[in-house]
Amino acid sequence: MSGTMLDESLASMKETCNSNYMDCKQSFFESGAFSRVKLRPIYYTPEERMKKESIENQTKAEIEKKIIALVDTMPCAESASVFRDFIKAVKSKKKEKYIELYYDVVSSLTEQLAHSAVETIQSETLEVDENS
Repeated sequence: MSGTMLDESLASMKETCNSNYMDCKQSFFESGAFSRVKLRPIYYTPEERMKKESIENQTKAEIEKKIIALVDTMPCAESASVFRDFIKAVKSKKKEKYIELYYDVVSSLTEQLAHSAVETIQSETLEVDENS
């Protein structure tokens, strides 16, 4: 691995391992099983992290959670409402539909934020010009 860039999570490996251990221990005491424990992974390289955290490698529930979080941050309430309806429509569909919706939400949010930023810059520019 000489010369290979290492992932930032390696620096906090001890804390991550301790946290995972405590989560397992707590789960075992509460339910008598480890099966439902969600462990935090430790990645060796940034490429490994990117591959594992790719949206295509997420479950439908994880993708839906990300979509909802993105929709909740949308500045345009009308768009957010439309996407909330899409989320309901996708519920019983295949994972590919969730991925498709995720990319649509990301694209729409990016456009909304860019538009909002342009409006803010234009507004601030007008204020500066008026005060000069």
